[in-house]
Amino acid sequence: MTDRKLIEEIRRSLYPAYEEILDADGLAKLLKLSKSYVYKHQNDFPHVWIGGSVRFPRTKVLEAIILER
Repeated sequence: MTDRKLIEEIRRSLYPAYEEILDADGLAKLLKLSKSYVYKHQNDFPHVWIGGSVRFPRTKVLEAIILER
């Protein structure tokens, strides 16, 4: 099974139908990083802009980290 297929199976089984959207503070806590690091490297993480604020889709960030290995 490829990494992408494995991720999709995990996502379907573990994650609810909605996508949890994190702010920089939430992402920093999830990844145990500083908030300033998240802001400085925000383009390294999947993100969207909502009303002038950057937000990070939790599952997309975790998938990107898994696929980086």
